[in-house]
Amino acid sequence: MILRGKERALVSHDWLIETLSELQVYARAHDLSALAQHLEQAVQLAHLDIARIEAAHPSGSSSDRKG
Repeated sequence: MILRGKERALVSHDWLIETLSELQVYARAHDLSALAQHLEQAVQLAHLDIARIEAAHPSGSSSDRKG
């Protein structure tokens, strides 16, 4: 299956959020509290950036853009 446009962007963004969240769970489970806090901030920032990108490019054409 080939994903295009917004569908592709949503899959990659979901993966990013899930990965950061899993790292946060790991950090908490291993008493890495400072890292867990930073990962929580990273999840929040990822949501903000994703929302910003999707608002600027509603067609999903930004999926391959960096920075």
